Amino acid sequence: YVKIGSHKFRVVGVLKKQGKFMGMFSLDNQAVLPFGTFQRLFSRRGWMNVRVKVNTDNYDEAKEEIYGVMRQIRGLKPMEKDDFAINQSATMEAQYKAIKLAIGGTGLFITALSLIVGGIGIMNIMFVSVKERTKEIGVRKALGATQSMILGQFLMEAVLICLIAGLVGMGLAGGLSLLINQFFPSSMPVGLAIGSIIISVVIGIVSGLVPSYQAARLDPIDALRYE
Repeated sequence: YVKIGSHKFRVVGVLKKQGKFMGMFSLDNQAVLPFGTFQRLFSRRGWMNVRVKVNTDNYDEAKEEIYGVMRQIRGLKPMEKDDFAINQSATMEAQYKAIKLAIGGTGLFITALSLIVGGIGIMNIMFVSVKERTKEIGVRKALGATQSMILGQFLMEAVLICLIAGLVGMGLAGGLSLLINQFFPSSMPVGLAIGSIIISVVIGIVSGLVPSYQAARLDPIDALRYE
């Protein structure tokens, strides 16, 4: 048995855990009881939410019938306005999908912008690295290092920088996902994690290609003379 207010009810089943709705209230501390019983015991309280499950494809007809029943329950005369509202789950679902799509689009734009800015930042870092290590490049070339070896070295460094940054970002995103999961059921798919690593590698290659090519093209004599 469970006690709600001053009334005692017999428990006939337990619903599956659903968590919180949009972080505002929990769906797991609610009780389902016959409408007639609820109306008889709690109808004098101010606000009331009634959930109706319709086993028909003709929602419009069912909605009109529900309107009629609710007006009768509320004691409304034919010309009186409704003092209640009926929301269809399909309408609410469409609104939720629209909001989700807008949030997803905004997130995608911010992600793309961050990748571009990050790529430019990595490119600038590599240009500075090439300039500061010009003499080192000259020494390596004098000892027999080929252009492809110099190119590969600096390209690998750019990829490693982006890969480490990507892994750190994934770690932060995973922690944030655990926090958000307290309010919205969410998870990080394996495919998304793999895709993030691939994107990090691609950004590293694209960002480091020009600086690496510049390093590979340096003349060893000029590089050794660089101060």
